[in-house]
Amino acid sequence: DRTLLMVDEDGTGSFLAASYLARKGFPNVRRLKGGMAEYRRGTR
Repeated sequence: DRTLLMVDEDGTGSFLAASYLARKGFPNVRRLKGGMAEYRRGTR
């Protein structure tokens, strides 16, 4: 039922983690594209 949000510094690790969890049957996995670095750039 819950959505899992994967976040890391640049988006690379979160992509791998989200892909792995989706393959293992977790249907609601999302990631922060670009990671925290992109998030920080967008909040200035």
